[in-house]
Amino acid sequence: MSLCHQLRENATCPDTLGSDLILLAEATANAELLARLEFHGIEHQCLWHLQRSAGLERYAPWLFRLVPGSDLDNWLGSSAGQLPFTALATAMPVDALARHLRRFGKLQQGSKRYWLRLGNPHALSLYVESLAHQAEQLAQLFDHGRLRTLYFHAPETGLAISVQPLFEQLAQTCERQEHLAWLVPAKAPHQ
Repeated sequence: MSLCHQLRENATCPDTLGSDLILLAEATANAELLARLEFHGIEHQCLWHLQRSAGLERYAPWLFRLVPGSDLDNWLGSSAGQLPFTALATAMPVDALARHLRRFGKLQQGSKRYWLRLGNPHALSLYVESLAHQAEQLAQLFDHGRLRTLYFHAPETGLAISVQPLFEQLAQTCERQEHLAWLVPAKAPHQ
């Protein structure tokens, strides 16, 4: 069964019905991911600038468009493709979304720099949660409404939850946390 179908059937990404999904995942989550993206000619973009870092492709976070009913979609929806990912509901093109997310991939505190693991759904969900009290930073992350929903999915730990800024919140029931609306799907895929 297709992953897109599972996500829509379970009301995980309700505002993306009828459109492609963009997924964000680390290449280390599945050794076959990059090869399948290349083989199937799937539009994909790395969040890291790899020109100066050859060999890091297999560790990097990748954004890619998932077309419903495609071979990649069916592979990801199968039990063999239990990939931890974040689904992003947006009309932005993949390359524009990659440029936008790169701004949030690093933090600096004093002279120390930290790289956020944006491709890891747990790390990204914790980062988004840390912004719940910061309306302006949250609005910047969600690109003032152009990025509507993030769905965090990690089958190995049972993580399956969507988040929207409250100003974009569409669902009737949600768990509010300051400027965030957390939405638990009816049933997560693969469960």
